Amino acid sequence: KFKNPAFLELSIGCENCHGPGALHVKERRSVAPLHCNLDTSIVNPTKIPGWLADNICMYCHQGLDARALLPGKSYADFRPGTPLADTLAIFVMPIRRGEPPGDPLLEHFVPKSLRQCFLQSGGRLTCITCHDPHYQPAAREAPAYFRSKCLTCHTEKSCTVPIAARLAKAPPNDCAGCHMPKQTVAQISHSSLTDHRILARPGEPLPEIAYHMTTPEFPGLVFLDAIPQAAPTPVPPLTLFRAYAQLVQLDSDYAPGFDSELDSLAKSGNQDPAVLGMMGLKAMNAGTPDSLRAAAQFFVLSIQAGSNNPQNFELLATIQAQAGQTQDAVTTLQQGLKSSPYSPRLYRLLAALYVAVNAHEDALKTMKKDLELFPEDSYMRSQLKRTENPGGSPGAIPPAPK
Repeated sequence: KFKNPAFLELSIGCENCHGPGALHVKERRSVAPLHCNLDTSIVNPTKIPGWLADNICMYCHQGLDARALLPGKSYADFRPGTPLADTLAIFVMPIRRGEPPGDPLLEHFVPKSLRQCFLQSGGRLTCITCHDPHYQPAAREAPAYFRSKCLTCHTEKSCTVPIAARLAKAPPNDCAGCHMPKQTVAQISHSSLTDHRILARPGEPLPEIAYHMTTPEFPGLVFLDAIPQAAPTPVPPLTLFRAYAQLVQLDSDYAPGFDSELDSLAKSGNQDPAVLGMMGLKAMNAGTPDSLRAAAQFFVLSIQAGSNNPQNFELLATIQAQAGQTQDAVTTLQQGLKSSPYSPRLYRLLAALYVAVNAHEDALKTMKKDLELFPEDSYMRSQLKRTENPGGSPGAIPPAPK
């Protein structure tokens, strides 16, 4: 979770969109002749199929409901010009009739794919048709700049609003202002994002295609970065499990799918840390002495397999503490904080355990470290005051998550 180095790059660079550039730089510096009209030493997003160009944008700009890496892949494995689905699967819950659309935050691809501009272009309309990654117009220039983009396909006569009425608005003659209105973003206060559906008129309903985006392979999901016009893109079971683990947090209707994928992976003997951790949580929720022992073993195996999920350390420590293995629980939490140093629940539990073994100096040190990282933590602040007073001690250990 916190790798060394934490960041491979300090910002977005050329290779994020154009792929590895060493060969390109070498050939251009040596003025090597091109083998054809296209420079094949570098990826030019304008020269590849539109869906592949959009995949480059989706890599960063498409959040949606679930993003799950393929087994053995990391985000550093994606190469522009190759299908994003070779590295990452992006899923969205299907649009249901009568339900309000979700927030537009990082979800531009779905609205874009429902617009008539996209549908009538046969999919040739891409993100970079309108957006130049190398140029950001100033706020006062943006209306005219994006209007010029509209006029590469449309004409002045395309708009039925009289020119006098358009010019009377501020900013004047602003295509995007009418057809791509701003939407409020609930996750970010005082923020808005542009509606990328490009409405012909305000209040225009979703096209019928919006309700038919699923496939027989995934009847309850929209596989957003599936390779278009090809055989169904296979999704490994572990990737589906990772996706369902995210989806079930949003909608309990996905619980059967999650349970099915988890049981299938468990029966196959899969040793992925996340699978082992979830098997531990499932056993822990059963609540019997035998299931708690099994849960502890699953958590140990998950951690040994490389888990950096703080919940696995917390739940293992909780089981150990309840079994009277306080020192083992302390060791588990210390190990967890090495891999996930920004986990307030681990600090809370560790502080309570230190007090339980009369290690008040360690308890105070742990509480102060938590407050150094999370000064807004009122719970820990109150516990610190109680512990600093003679005879004081923290309250009960925080309950484990379900």
